[in-house]
Amino acid sequence: MGEQTDLPIEIFKTLKEIGEVKERIDTAAWRVSLIEAKQMEAILVEQNELGKLRFPNDKARDGELVQRLEKDPAYITAANELRDAKRRRDFLEATVELKRSQFRLFVLELRGALVGKEERAEDMM
Repeated sequence: MGEQTDLPIEIFKTLKEIGEVKERIDTAAWRVSLIEAKQMEAILVEQNELGKLRFPNDKARDGELVQRLEKDPAYITAANELRDAKRRRDFLEATVELKRSQFRLFVLELRGALVGKEERAEDMM
């Protein structure tokens, strides 16, 4: 019975951790966006030896962006942190739902036990 009565506290702690993880997601997403923007800015103004844009169309720019990001350690780190934080958030959210379901079941079982006791008491009268 002790484990079930601790579920609300566990749910609260998990929700608090979800809030912390969401902050990490926001920070990592901001870093990813910033790095992408800086790389794209460099690509947009890069010129060849004739002074013409090196990447004249969206397809060329997008391809170059992907290549540069794949080689950028800061981007790779931020993208991995973002991915890991999202996975952790998803796990924690599933954990909260499981614990809520377990607690609901516990409450229903208690109600059933109380109703059963009341019915037995009425039968004895």
